[in-house]
Amino acid sequence: MLPNIYQEKFKASLSNEEINNLFISYHSGSEEAFGLLIEHNLRLVLFTINKYFSGMFYDIDELFSIGKLGLIKAIKTYDYKSKIVFNTYAITCIQNELRSFFRKLSHIKERPFLDDDNNYNLYSSSVNIEEEYLEEERKIYIEKAIDSLNEVDKEIIILRFLNNVGQIELARKYGMGQSWISRRTEAILYKIRENLRYYGYFDGKVLRKKNKK
Repeated sequence: MLPNIYQEKFKASLSNEEINNLFISYHSGSEEAFGLLIEHNLRLVLFTINKYFSGMFYDIDELFSIGKLGLIKAIKTYDYKSKIVFNTYAITCIQNELRSFFRKLSHIKERPFLDDDNNYNLYSSSVNIEEEYLEEERKIYIEKAIDSLNEVDKEIIILRFLNNVGQIELARKYGMGQSWISRRTEAILYKIRENLRYYGYFDGKVLRKKNKK
């Protein structure tokens, strides 16, 4: 059985402008804005665990609870007037919370990303954390959406988009006309988009490409 966290339906990610507007409301005393900042950024916690802590062999639900504490700290300490994108800052805070937890478990001292006074070093790596997060998130949710298809539809979409098999070759393989392949592909893409919406994620660019004849 999957851990509870993988059965969660997360709320959709927000644009940077929407996040900043929520921070303005939060700093004006809105508890509702604080709650929304947590709910709409829980994916950052799961992303951080999958990306950086998947090999720790520790209960994923407990790790998620610990990572969520890092997210809350990020919300409470983030300066929305700065040039640093919230996703980048939050992932760093979540990492630090989880690293701190494992240090306490293992009694191994290592240099944290955040100093004791909460000054952060987001430039120690050349990796663009926000872009990396968005790309990893996209892959995770597309894989979930494809896995929910039946075997035939899954095979068609994998051959068509991952193996770059053309419509003519697919038509021969299934003994159908090219127009049938075209209609079937569009129907499968529609299913995938609906599944992405169900999981709370949808990128209009997902699996859109020019048809290869």
